[in-house]
Amino acid sequence: MIATVDARVVEMHFTVGGDIADFGDKEYANLESAMREQTGCQEPTCILKLILTAGSVDVTAEMIIPSAIAEGSAILSHVLTAAQNLATQPPAALSAVLSVTIESVSPTVASTSKSVPVVVPVPAPPSIPSPSPPHPPLHEHCACDTTVNGAENMHDAICVKVTAGQRVCYPLFGGPHASCEGGASQCSFSAPPCQDTLGKWARRKCAKKARKNKCRKRKVQRHCPATCGQC
Repeated sequence: MIATVDARVVEMHFTVGGDIADFGDKEYANLESAMREQTGCQEPTCILKLILTAGSVDVTAEMIIPSAIAEGSAILSHVLTAAQNLATQPPAALSAVLSVTIESVSPTVASTSKSVPVVVPVPAPPSIPSPSPPHPPLHEHCACDTTVNGAENMHDAICVKVTAGQRVCYPLFGGPHASCEGGASQCSFSAPPCQDTLGKWARRKCAKKARKNKCRKRKVQRHCPATCGQC
C-alpha cells in the first residue's frame, strides 16, 4: 500500500560508468545492497530509493526517514554522516566500496524535510475466533440409556432416573422453576457432562456397586454419578 508521510530525506548524487541500458535488476540490487551497508539505511527505520537517469548512469540516492522516527532516534544523524563520508571519497575509493565503477560524485549531501510516497505494509485483517463446537444432544450429554415421552427432543433440561441400572430420561415440563419428581434428578447443559469416573469405575465397579445397592455411599456417588442417578 502506498502512503504519503512527512520525512527527512538525505540525498546524494554520483555517476556510474556504462550505459543505463546495461544497468539491469542485478546491478540495481547490488548497488542498493552496498548503499544500505555503507549508509546504515535499513528498513523499517530508513527507506532507500535509487533514482537512475541516463547520461552514463546518473544516480540519485534518497534515504528516507519518516519524521516520527527521525525525531526520536539517532538514525538521521547516522545516515547523514555516512552519506557525507561517502561523498568525500574519490571515485576510485567509492567504486571499491560500492562495487561499481564510479565516474564522479557530488560532494554535496542534502538533508531536507518533505512529504514523500512510501510503501507501507497492509495491516492483517483481524482474526475471527473459531465458532464454539455445537453441543451434543441433551440426552447424550446426560448419558441417557433410554428416553421416554420425547425426551430425546428436549433442549433445556430433562429428568433422569436410574431404574434397574439403566438411566431412563423423560421430559421436564413446567417452566424454569419446575423440578423432577419420584427420585429423579435434573440434567441440563449448564451442568457438567454426566459420566462415571473413567477407568475401572466406568468399566465395571459402578455397575457392581449399583447392583449391591451401595449408591448411597459418598465415595460411590462421587465416582458413579451417572450409574447412581446423581446427575
